[in-house]
Amino acid sequence: MNSQTNFKIPAGYKTAVINYGSIATMLTPEEKINEITHKWEVYVNAPEGFIKSVTYRLHETFVNPVVTITKKPFMIQQLGWGEFTIQIKVTLFNNDKLHFSHFLKLHGPTNVVKSDKIDTVFYRGQFNFPDQQEIFDDSDEFYRIEKAIDKTIEELERLEEQ
Repeated sequence: MNSQTNFKIPAGYKTAVINYGSIATMLTPEEKINEITHKWEVYVNAPEGFIKSVTYRLHETFVNPVVTITKKPFMIQQLGWGEFTIQIKVTLFNNDKLHFSHFLKLHGPTNVVKSDKIDTVFYRGQFNFPDQQEIFDDSDEFYRIEKAIDKTIEELERLEEQ
C-alpha cells in the first residue's frame, strides 16, 4: 500500500503553507451602533518574510473598500452588519501574486464565528524558511491535524518497510 499520492511538484517550483481566514464577534447590545452588529477581522499568515503585501477588496459600501497591508500582521479589523465576499491579493517575496476570495461569515451558532483555511502555494525562487510552526498556534486545531497526519504517514511508511 502506498501512503503517498502520485502528485509531483512541477520542476523549478517549491511549496509553502499559508493560513487565511476571518473571525467575527457579535457585539453586545451596549456596543451596537445603529445597524452595526459585529466586529470582525480578516487575515493572511505565512512564514516570516514570505509575503510582501496583502490587498483586501471589501464590499463597495465601505468608505475605503481597498486596503493594502505591507507588514505583519497582514490583517484588517472592521465593524459591520453584513456578510460578503472579500477579494484578497497576496504579493510574495519574489513579486509573484496570489488571488483568492474569502467569504466573511458573521452569523453562526455562537457569538464568535471563525472561518480558517490552510493552503499550500507553489512558488519559484530562493526563500529560507523559518520553522513553519510559527504561523500556527500550538493549540490551533489545524496545527494538531497537520502533526497527526505527519505522524500517521511516518508510521505507515515504517510499516511498509517491515
